Amino acid sequence: ALPILEVAKGINRRFHYEYKSKRKFLGIPLVHINIGLGIYAAKGIIAKGNISKGLISLGIVSIGVLSFGVLALGMISIASIALGILVALGGIAIGTIAIGGLAMGVITLGGLSIGMYSLGGCSIASKIAIGDYASGHIAIGRTVKGVRTIIDTSPNGNFANITAAQIENLIKEEYPKLWNPIIHFMTMFF
Repeated sequence: ALPILEVAKGINRRFHYEYKSKRKFLGIPLVHINIGLGIYAAKGIIAKGNISKGLISLGIVSIGVLSFGVLALGMISIASIALGILVALGGIAIGTIAIGGLAMGVITLGGLSIGMYSLGGCSIASKIAIGDYASGHIAIGRTVKGVRTIIDTSPNGNFANITAAQIENLIKEEYPKLWNPIIHFMTMFF
């Protein structure tokens, strides 16, 4: 047995717990939990480990269809640093739809939002940017740079002088075939 290094009474620096379900799907355990002080990997349909891979994955580093962790990569990822093929939510979020402090993707919402369609404090977009600072083909905000712009002149900088109808009309003029859910996303706060 490994020597136990006590940091305080009852605390073991060699903590490790592992569970693998006996039921498997395509040779992979339905549930695999492998956690502890150190580097422990889990691989299962549902995986929980310091490093985890699974359909549903939870770990410090997590890879899966639905991933949660400090660093997560998946179809849908929720993490401090989230890389999502479809959706990413996190402090730093990169994905088709990205929501985070720093959001990068096609449709983005964040403090610093960079994408094709972006909402955020500082919004940079190739097509539509809405934010306090906005740069894009259509730019809406207090400080704007774009081909088509709407400037927020409200005294509190709360977009009180801009309506959803104004934004929708401008978007439809510039992008008449744009998918309605994107238009609704861009006008949801007005």
